[in-house]
Formats: sequence, structure tokens, C-alpha cells
Amino acid sequence: MENKYLDENIIRKFREEINNSPIFYSAPELKGKWNLICVVMDRLDSCVKHLNTFSEYPQSEEVFINFLTFACMIKDAVAKLFSVIGIDYPYSKGADSRKFFEHIYEKNNYPEGNSFYEARLNPPTDDKFFEYFRALAFAHPYATDRHAKSGLMQEGEIQYAPWVIANRDIARLRRGKDDVGVCVYSNRFEASLHITFSFSLLKEYIKSRYELVNIATMWVQDQIQKYKNIWSCRKVNRSQQPIDILKDVKQILIERYSNYYEIDQAIEYLSCKLTNSNNEVPVKKYRDYLVTRIENLCNSIDDIDDKDNEYSKFHEALSCTPRYKYKQCDYHLSKIFCYLTEEESTTDLIIKESNLHFGLKCAEWFSQEFAKKYVKIDVDTMGLSEIKLLVQTACYLEKCNQENGVVYLTCRDN
Repeated sequence: MENKYLDENIIRKFREEINNSPIFYSAPELKGKWNLICVVMDRLDSCVKHLNTFSEYPQSEEVFINFLTFACMIKDAVAKLFSVIGIDYPYSKGADSRKFFEHIYEKNNYPEGNSFYEARLNPPTDDKFFEYFRALAFAHPYATDRHAKSGLMQEGEIQYAPWVIANRDIARLRRGKDDVGVCVYSNRFEASLHITFSFSLLKEYIKSRYELVNIATMWVQDQIQKYKNIWSCRKVNRSQQPIDILKDVKQILIERYSNYYEIDQAIEYLSCKLTNSNNEVPVKKYRDYLVTRIENLCNSIDDIDDKDNEYSKFHEALSCTPRYKYKQCDYHLSKIFCYLTEEESTTDLIIKESNLHFGLKCAEWFSQEFAKKYVKIDVDTMGLSEIKLLVQTACYLEKCNQENGVVYLTCRDN
């Protein structure tokens, strides 16, 4: 496998961990950070891919400035991420904050009286130097005067940068074959100043900042575990009737910022009143089946780290489909459960009415082709919940029959 300059798995792992829990966009103490976290993830994705593509020594000013631009976005993204999520940035002070660029104040033999000469005694952090360098290289080449506090400029000094040094032939004449840098003019000295350093060193500096994302990933994991510890204390009250148990499950899912659509659907199926007594026996069979799945559902809710994914299995109980079906069965079922709802997504009344009409028509076709063997569906008199319950009951009973070796199949198209 090709060794890339920056490990793309670092930001991929961060994104995966963030997407493992809804707390980051739902919990009051975290959701205010969500937009910035998303911006950082997206920017790092593109910047890392770009620098991995253009990580060789730059042979022109354009290529070098392009590299610096994406490198800046990586460095700034990580620093901003640390600030927003509230963890200490490890390179703000101490020996590790001056690992990469401290030597350049000695290397370039700057004359006495120049700010770089003085910086040998009290060098700024690597981040402060990089911010100064990028200002000269491309951000503020016509007037850089904001870095006096870092010790790289004098009070009232203005520096200008006519060009960057990025070409092996030019770099070799000045310092070394791997060097990059910038030429500087100042209102405080007559001679031009060349600030140069190894391109490999610059790459290692950016890499060290990018790899701090690993620390942010650990913060994400800690947040998830903190909420899991809280949630694990809340158990389902099972000493109730099935519908009340499901209502308690729903409340727990709300507290966990989780989707509870399936629970609402199950409550709807168990509480829906039937208008045709002929449907009571088949519907009871399906309802009894649903009730048998509630115990495992509760186990899943109580076990924060559910390994058997019982919640997903409960979803399957709400959408039973037989293996053998008439030709357009799947299409009809999709329209029935999509359109026969009080919360249909569109706000256009004409479209909503049209969808409802078509959903009822599909239910009528489904009844004629398939469901009439098990239940009686009257789309003209029954409510939407009752129709969907009867459709699901027919699917469940047919599925059971097929699993027991009985296949019922009609083939007429609509």
C-alpha cells in the first residue's frame, strides 16, 4: 500500500466516532459545537487529500503558495477544533511548542539588531512563526506589521515580501536543495532578508498538527461513554401492559436523542380499534407476535452496548414481508406505508391529497390481489391506521404460511 504524507484514516476515524452517536447534534451542551465540527471534518477531508497529492518539493511559487494555503487550513482547523470542544492545545507553550523552527534564527546568520537576531534568545512558538511566515508568503505580503509581540518584528516595523523561495535551483544558491522560504524587505533595515528552512521540516510541522485530531477523537469517545454511563442507569419499566412498556421505551429513546418511529408504529398497531369484527382473530395473531418481541426490545434498550441489535430485529417485526409476492406487491406496499400517514412530508395540499388517494388505491389493489385471504380491507370506511395494520397483518400471516411450506401467490398485474 502506498505510504501517503498524511494518514487519511485519522480524520476518517474521527468522523466515524462522531457519527456513532446523536449527542453531538442533539445534546444541549454539545449541539452548539456541531456546525464547526462538521466544517472541520469537511475541510480536513479535502485538505488532506490535496496535500497528499501535492506533497513533493514545490518547483514554483504557485505550487508552494498552494501548498501553504491548504497547510494553513489544516493547522487552523485543528486549533479551532480544540478551542471549540474545550480541550487543551498541547503546543501552546513548553519545549514541544518550539521543535521545528527554532533553529532558523541561528541558521540564517541574521545581522545584529535585526529582530531575527534577537529571536535567538527568546524564540516564538512554531505556531507563531508559521503565522508570521504565511502572512509574508501570501496572506499580507504588501504590509505585514502584526507580529511584534511574537518577537519576530520590532514595534512599528513593517515588512514586505516580493517573492517566495520555491525552486531547487534558487534554493541551492541561497541555502540548501530542500529549502523553501521568503524574501523580506523592511522599513527598519536596508538589506533584504531571506527566511528559509527545509520543506521537509515544514511538512513534518503540518503533520504534527494534523495528528492532533487523534486527541480530538479520544474526546469524542469520552463524550459518548459519559452519556452511555448516564443512560445505563435508566431501565425500562416492564411491570406494565405492552402499550405502556412501549411508551416507556419511547421516552427513554427521546432522552437518548434517538429515533422512535418504530415504537410509535408499534403503539399504533396495538392500540388501533378495528371496525370489522371479522378481522379480530387474524389481527390478534399479529399483535401477539409483536408482544413477544417486546421483551427482547427492552433487553436491547437496557443494554447500552447491545451486540445482538435487537432494536433492528424489532423493526423487522413491524415490516414483515413474505418471500413470494405478486408482481407489484413491493411497489404497492411502499406507497401504502409512505402515503397513508398523517405526517406526509409534503406541505402542498394538492400533492398531499393526490398521494393519499394513490396510497388508498394501492391498498385496494393489495387487498384484491393478496390480503383478502386473511383480512377484510375497506379503504372507503376504514382509517389509515387500521388499513396499515391490516396490510401488515396479511403480510405477517402469509410469511408464516410460506415458512411452514404453504405458498399462496397470485400473478395478476395492476
